[in-house]
Amino acid sequence: MRYISTGCKILDKLMGGGFLASAINLIYGDPGSGKTTIILQTILNLSKNCEGEFFYLDTEQGFHESRLLQMAKALNIDQSILDRMYITRVDSLSEQHKTIIHKWEETIKNEGLQPLAFIVDSFVNQYHKQLLATKTSFLASEARELQGKLAYQAGKLMSLAIKYDVPVILVSWTKSAAYKTFLDRERNKMLKKQELLDLELGFDAKRFEVIGGSHLEYISKTILRLLILKDYKRLAILEKHIAMPTPKVVKLKMTEEGFVGDDEKIYELNDYWRKIIQET
Repeated sequence: MRYISTGCKILDKLMGGGFLASAINLIYGDPGSGKTTIILQTILNLSKNCEGEFFYLDTEQGFHESRLLQMAKALNIDQSILDRMYITRVDSLSEQHKTIIHKWEETIKNEGLQPLAFIVDSFVNQYHKQLLATKTSFLASEARELQGKLAYQAGKLMSLAIKYDVPVILVSWTKSAAYKTFLDRERNKMLKKQELLDLELGFDAKRFEVIGGSHLEYISKTILRLLILKDYKRLAILEKHIAMPTPKVVKLKMTEEGFVGDDEKIYELNDYWRKIIQET
């Protein structure tokens, strides 16, 4: 089992060494919680000691070169890091599908590249956008079809991770209260109609507060949730790991270099932390 350091000591300790190579690693959380920052910090840390390229799929137009270069400067890393970034921006689930299933591996083969990581930020944006444009009466069938595409993409990403022995890092979102209320209402409608549906597969994950479906939950070997607190510090919760005890919590704070530990301690997810999470 090979770990890829995030560049944040307490996060690495929480996850047994960092993100897992040859595996899918899932990060999810609310807007502004620091999901992209952890990814950029990992890229920069990995770039210091390894030759190769980073494949970054930006589905939210959220990748900003200025932030990467700001962090690189703080870490004394050459700005030529941008030359090693293969960034693809997409505006549809179809484009996302083509990039993951075909384009990345074609680029690697044609240009003789050595991947260091595959990143999709976020994996669910185009899926969610397409669902929002679907009429309620067709929502269940559309959700199943779209989640089938996500599952196929996740399978391809897993094969890329194994083939090149690198991490795949996927970003997702936390379910909102309004979103969960909406899903409950639609489930009740369909149950009244006595439709025999796998509702959890059709809509969302079963165990975690993450958007993307149960297949994403199952195929991810690590699941890390981020929360932003009232004082603008963050919590990172390790919710799933194939080799580490879960759930565990660490406190983080943001710096120019990325995340650092707030107190360098790992906590059990007890009633105290559950109350804080609920209030957040």
